[in-house]
Amino acid sequence: MKVKTRIDQQDLFFLLLQTQIGAGILSMPYSLYMAAKNDGWISLLLAAAAIFSLIYFYWLLCRRFPHQTLFDFSGKVFGKWGGALINLGYICYFVSTALLVYLNFADIIGRWVLLDTPRWLLILLLMFIAVSACSGSFSSIVSLFSFTSVFIVFLFILSLFIFKEPEIDYRYMFPVASQGVLPILRGAKEAVYGFLGVETALFFLAFVREPEKKGAVKGAFLAQIVISVFYLYLFMASIIMFSPKEIVLIPEPVLYMLKAITFKIIERLDLVFITVWMTAAATTIISYTYLAGMGLSKLLKIKHRRAVLAATGIIFILTFIPQGEMEITSIGRAVSFAGLIFSSALPLVLYIAAAFLKKGGAGL
Repeated sequence: MKVKTRIDQQDLFFLLLQTQIGAGILSMPYSLYMAAKNDGWISLLLAAAAIFSLIYFYWLLCRRFPHQTLFDFSGKVFGKWGGALINLGYICYFVSTALLVYLNFADIIGRWVLLDTPRWLLILLLMFIAVSACSGSFSSIVSLFSFTSVFIVFLFILSLFIFKEPEIDYRYMFPVASQGVLPILRGAKEAVYGFLGVETALFFLAFVREPEKKGAVKGAFLAQIVISVFYLYLFMASIIMFSPKEIVLIPEPVLYMLKAITFKIIERLDLVFITVWMTAAATTIISYTYLAGMGLSKLLKIKHRRAVLAATGIIFILTFIPQGEMEITSIGRAVSFAGLIFSSALPLVLYIAAAFLKKGGAGL
């Protein structure tokens, strides 16, 4: 079944930007440094190149089935039951990813802002926002993401105050490539996790006008460029601010950098940053909740609003299972591994099968 809504390239840009950037900006510099040390910027560039290739591959797959999401054409490739199994896998993945973002959101807010507020209450408040947004039309979500993208610019402006500190030492960036090839490759794997959310392009491309043309992915490419530059900037800022002995002890280096900066009218710049970051986290959750609801709606033949409520209810129940930071970290690793499967392995299998079985309209 073809989707009816049509979006432009700037809409696709905002959808992917808001989906991807909310989850990784706080912890990405730390995880990248732990894997590749000061050579993490090389790892990040390698990961970005891989993501650009992945976007192009998504277009090759989606143009075979114009204006259809993966939930629609998976059944055309593998049959009713095979398609249903794949769709169920993506639904579980979207639910798990939304769960992880909820847990990270509550963890950050609970440690930095609302120390005594129960985790379930923080999650419930964000769920109310997500359900309200996902219950509307896809066009309303596009408008919301376009509007809230201004907060990404605000995050960048806030981070510039990092350079107000006199303790910056650019020598921490050198020597280049001192860690060898293997750490850089391990760092690239960690950096790829920061781009998770790119797999939503498999669904958002269905809404783009004239998806058969190469210009259909311009917005997606531009989103990856902006995300890559922003991540690269935050990583470089983190390693020149903290010494090698300090940064390994700081899981959220961006917040710690901003915490040290004070003004007469703003004492805690890090809290301002977190407030703005909450918007980015919310849009990430909205994307995954909407897609999980879309999948459940098609799988169970129920209305979209009921599917969104069902997905959110499942997520809320699951938030009570992990009790400590170690359990949340384990969930994060599992979701990251699943992300590699659902963002690359399964789409590749779908494309090969569609080409071999001559399914879909456009070829190579």
